[in-house]
Amino acid sequence: MEIPLFIKRSLFLSVGGYNEELDALDDWELSLKLRAKNTRSDRIASRIVMHEPRNLRELLKRKFQRGQSLQQLIQKYGNLEEVNFSRKLSIVIRSLGKLSKNPVLFSGFIFLKSTETAAFWLGTLQPKEANP
Repeated sequence: MEIPLFIKRSLFLSVGGYNEELDALDDWELSLKLRAKNTRSDRIASRIVMHEPRNLRELLKRKFQRGQSLQQLIQKYGNLEEVNFSRKLSIVIRSLGKLSKNPVLFSGFIFLKSTETAAFWLGTLQPKEANP
């Protein structure tokens, strides 16, 4: 899943747009719908500024909400390869070598990733109910 994504409005509408029931994972589901239609996307070279949560509380709330929505996404699309966290873990482990040279950054990184992961998995324990 990679966002931001620039697509034609007609394509967006043809796949049903965003699923508002999956608020925290609506972008992920959109990418799954586009993949199911075998759409091709290109990367752009320009930098894009994304406005992430401004503080730890907002970040953890967002991760928790994503965890709550995960079950709905799995029920709709089956086993998702993106849920395989071993790939993400290998990226984190590779970063640790660079970060270990700065103990403050290293400690902050470990704290942040640990709390994000915990918030996500706690969210999966309280899944959102799908609207009938």
